[in-house]
Amino acid sequence: MMATFHSLTSDQTLASIKFPSEATHCAILKGAPDQLLSRLNFVLMLEDGKLLTPGGKMSKAERESLKGHNDTLANQALRSLLVAICPLGSTELQALRKAATADERLEILLALPRLCFISLWGIYDPPRTTVPASVEECHR
Repeated sequence: MMATFHSLTSDQTLASIKFPSEATHCAILKGAPDQLLSRLNFVLMLEDGKLLTPGGKMSKAERESLKGHNDTLANQALRSLLVAICPLGSTELQALRKAATADERLEILLALPRLCFISLWGIYDPPRTTVPASVEECHR
């Protein structure tokens, strides 16, 4: 799992995403759906041509739909990645700055209640050319 941090403009936007007025930054997280999905509480909402985060509460049906789409990607032998976004205010930023390691920062982010679903991706990730020889060596 990986997180990146971004400063927001003075009108609390990043591209076409609008954040709460107290947000000064946002974190974008990407990782395995089985690790992230259970921690998401919101989905983006469209209002006046802008995507709002946090948007609406994620429903049980939406969560189940995402699980189903993830299963479909897996059945197609695709590696899946889920992308989420979280608005950050001064309190969250202060806690993140105090964290000594990336793992500690990640745990703080995953515990925040405003994690919002952005997208689910299926990626074709073929084995490296060295894999067949490595597997053969392991069998010997």
